[in-house]
Amino acid sequence: GTAFSAEDVVASVTLAGTVTAVTDHRVRVTLDQADAALPFSLSTVDQVIHPAHAPDSGIGTGLYRARHFAPGQQLLAERVARHWKDGRAGWFDRIELVSIPSEAVRAQALAEYLVDGADISDPSALRGFDDIALFDGHAVSRGIAMPMALGRGPFDGLRAPQRWWGA
Repeated sequence: GTAFSAEDVVASVTLAGTVTAVTDHRVRVTLDQADAALPFSLSTVDQVIHPAHAPDSGIGTGLYRARHFAPGQQLLAERVARHWKDGRAGWFDRIELVSIPSEAVRAQALAEYLVDGADISDPSALRGFDDIALFDGHAVSRGIAMPMALGRGPFDGLRAPQRWWGA
């Protein structure tokens, strides 16, 4: 419900240098030394932009609005009414992302249809399940639509909703 601003970027981005707000929607990045990899550094998962007034709230600018957020445990979210990706992404009204640290437990949860997708580096426990797709360290129920970004897995970069539901 709050407008995204340059101050949110200033409060969120951490670099070897300074980030300052030039206008409400423009920032200036001044580095301590030249860095040709700056665009790549800014796109990493540790450079997520959070609102300056609530940095640990789970609030963002995506297709879904956080209803409950417990870092490292659970995210419950609902799709926003209108978004610039309408018609191209955000196919679910509500989502739940759950952290299950144990790979064996993730595989069991998928095999028992308690979750729809999971990161699985050793999918051998899931072989033989015709309704589970296995690929590149991921396992997904075939009942879930999987429009994915080219060459990316659905959980790459900690952007599951974007990668999984219409990148």
